[in-house]
Amino acid sequence: MRIRGELVKLGVRVSATTIATVLRRAGIGPAPRRGPTWREFLHQQAAGIFACD
Repeated sequence: MRIRGELVKLGVRVSATTIATVLRRAGIGPAPRRGPTWREFLHQQAAGIFACD
């Protein structure tokens, strides 16, 4: 988790589960996905991949 990594840099040790619990209680959900999944990417690029072979 990005938040956990930043806290570790500051010397604060906390588990990913604790961070998830605090965020959930605050009503903050997970960040939306930014791009296609690996499966979607391969499906979209299939024609180009096969043309290269």
